[in-house]
Amino acid sequence: AARMLAASGWRLEALDLRENEDLGAAGVAALAASPAFALRCLDLQSCHLDAAALLNIANASWPLEELELWHNDFSGATAGPALAALSRHAGLRRLSVDSCRLSAASFKALVEAAWPALTYLDASQAAVAFDGPGALGAAAFAGFPALKELDLQGVPLGDAGAALLASRRWARLRKLTLAGCSLSDVGVAALARGAWPALEWLILRA
Repeated sequence: AARMLAASGWRLEALDLRENEDLGAAGVAALAASPAFALRCLDLQSCHLDAAALLNIANASWPLEELELWHNDFSGATAGPALAALSRHAGLRRLSVDSCRLSAASFKALVEAAWPALTYLDASQAAVAFDGPGALGAAAFAGFPALKELDLQGVPLGDAGAALLASRRWARLRKLTLAGCSLSDVGVAALARGAWPALEWLILRA
């Protein structure tokens, strides 16, 4: 199906292929090779994507603004750099990797990359580490100057993660979801000490 779409000659700006489980990296490569596509919005939820597919998206010449990648497996050793490579799309405004299999190393690469235009990030259910090779570093969450909505539901950030978030500058963040993130009163207090000038909606339910 991907090859037929790529050969169609259509100048598509939006494409929804969610739940096409046979797509994989080869299908994404075929889409990326189409000279006609000018995709701004791409939905590849539940398409059995991996690191190779991510790199194909990262290297595509599309003017991507919205990318939905729910329910794919990005836990492999090469997935982290491939996720960071998506930041090559400097105009990307919306990115969802909700309920993907994100390892701590993959999550680290994602949040330590620079996303100059991103206004929405959903990385719900990702793994996270504060020790070892996958531990979040000084660059974590420092490259999101335009972010307005951040959803980290189910990411076990704990109080250390709350303190890290509170230490960053969030000039435009309006909605923060930290439900099920294992925060105690210590973590909530750390959040309260942070600077959140635009925050309107905070979700902390257990």
